[in-house]
Order: sequence, then C-alpha cells, then structure tokens
Amino acid sequence: MAPLFSIVTPVYNPPIDVLKDTIESVFAQSYTDWEWILVDDRSTDPLVLSTLNEAARADTRVKVIARETNGHIVAASNDGVDAATGTFIALLDHDDLLTPDALKRNAQLISEHDDLDYVYSDEDKVDANGRFYDHFEKPPWSPERLRGQNYCCHFSVLRTDLVRSVGGFREGYDGSQDHDLILRVTEQARRIEHIPEVLYHWRVVPGSAAGGVDAKPYAAVAGLKAVQDHVDRVGIEAEVIAGVTPGCYQLKRTLPAERSVSIIIPTIGSKGMVWGKGACSSSTRCDQHLLGQNTPTWRLSWSDEPTPKEVLEELRKIAGRQLVLVPFKGAFSFARR
Repeated sequence: MAPLFSIVTPVYNPPIDVLKDTIESVFAQSYTDWEWILVDDRSTDPLVLSTLNEAARADTRVKVIARETNGHIVAASNDGVDAATGTFIALLDHDDLLTPDALKRNAQLISEHDDLDYVYSDEDKVDANGRFYDHFEKPPWSPERLRGQNYCCHFSVLRTDLVRSVGGFREGYDGSQDHDLILRVTEQARRIEHIPEVLYHWRVVPGSAAGGVDAKPYAAVAGLKAVQDHVDRVGIEAEVIAGVTPGCYQLKRTLPAERSVSIIIPTIGSKGMVWGKGACSSSTRCDQHLLGQNTPTWRLSWSDEPTPKEVLEELRKIAGRQLVLVPFKGAFSFARR
C-alpha cells in the first residue's frame, strides 16, 4: 500500500522568494500521495502567511496553520505533528528544497519493508546563486556516529505513530530538536534505512545553520543535552562533552575495571629507518607503551610471518600470556589481516 506522507514545515520569516522556491519543490514531487502542513509561527512579515495561503489555494493537499503566538520551532513543529494524517512524517525546513523524486524514493523503500520506521538520505547545500555543493555522502545507519553528530539530519522520514509515541519534539531543545527526536525514535525503531542519494538541498541563507553552526550557538548546548539524555536512557555510562568541531560531541565513557580490550596489530615485519637507525616495523616500543598503561588486560594479535623470529621472541617476553599470534599467509594486506 502506498504511504501517505505528511510533510511538516514550521515557518518563520523566510525570504519570500526562498519560500516560493521551497513551495515549488514540493509541488514538483513525482509522488502524489502527500499532504503538506505549513505552520506559520506568527511571522512578522505579513507576506509570509499570504504566500502560504496562496499555496493552499493552489493545491488542496496544503494545510496552513497560523499560530496566534510565536512559540519557536519546537512548538510550531509539534502543531504540524498533531495535524498529520499520513503514515509517515517528512521534515522539511521553510527555506530548503526537495529533489523531485524525494518522496518517491522513500515510498519505494517503504513498500519493501513493512517494519521500516525511519529513513534518511544524502544531502547537499545550495547557495544564493543556485550552485549545489558540499555533497554529504552519509554512511549506513550508525548509532555511535549519531551520538557524536546529527549526521542523519536531512532528509528525515519517520513513522508518524512512533514520533507521537516518543512525545514528538521536546521543549528546551530548540536548535537541536531534530537530533533529539531522531535519537529517541531510533532507540525504538524496528528498522532504519539509508537512501544513498541526494534528496534534499540545504539552502545557505543568512542566519541558517547550513552556513555554519556558529549561526545558532544555542543549538550546540541543546545538542549536548540531547545526547546526554540519550546515553542515560540507553544505559551508557558516559559524560557527553563538546567535540573539537562545533556541532559534534564526544563521549567520555566510564569502563568497568574488568573490561578487556583487544588490540590487533597487523605487521609484515619490514625494516626501515627511524631516527637514523634501522628498525623493524613491528617495533616493540608500541607494546611496551600499551602494556605500561593502567588499563584492563591487553590482547596483542600479530601476524607471525614474515616477522623476524627475534622480534616475536621479544614480544613474548614483554606480553607473556597476553600475546596472541595469528598466522597469516599470502600477499600482505592490512585490511585482510
């Protein structure tokens, strides 16, 4: 059965020409089973609401909600979620663009999996001159990467019932409201899929996060809070701190003392010059350093051919029973080893 998509777009004072481009990108969808819920968050420019109403008159699938007060992006987004009648919610910002096949590609994937709850796809950016750049080829689903960065971002399509069951968008997470929602949805999702195609153009306009995360510094604070909430919910003992790159996060994990760690070191035993002296690439300095740390048990795995026998003997003296030698034959390859 073909899904009905509820496109949810909170709107607040976008440039009118940009807003019209967004509207055109939705009207150009090759897939026709959609409704579009546009929530005007009390824009101060009267042309915004009139442009939205004009779109509603042009297509009956467009629904306009005019808020009586400005509640910011979380409140406006939740109004859209509450009004959605589709099986899936598709998140679209008021100044961005969908590719013509964005909904079609999601519908095709959804038709293949009855248990699919969340879909994300690749994205790029578009500047004021219409130039597309910064193609983001996203990896397959990675909960660990999502903890460090909202790499899913655009274009997110989420099962409506699941969005509502986790409470929709949360107040107090403005700027990182999507990251917070995706974390909570994916904790419960049965199936998550990635479409490795650009289906969304993130427009770079003044004040947009697409132009740099510094445009919304409060978003980083909300993101820290969202990820910390997530690790607490799923039982990961860690403190979430800001990463080196703005908008990214790091987990300072607390590991139990009994946790063991395996370190795999492939080597061919070749020789080279180090500080003017000949040295084997399987130098024992690395192992001496690792074994000297105040850490749980280290397991060192080395390929024993063609590593020189004297090196292996020295390794055994250093590591003792902690050393595990794994024989490997064939053409040298770090990946295969």
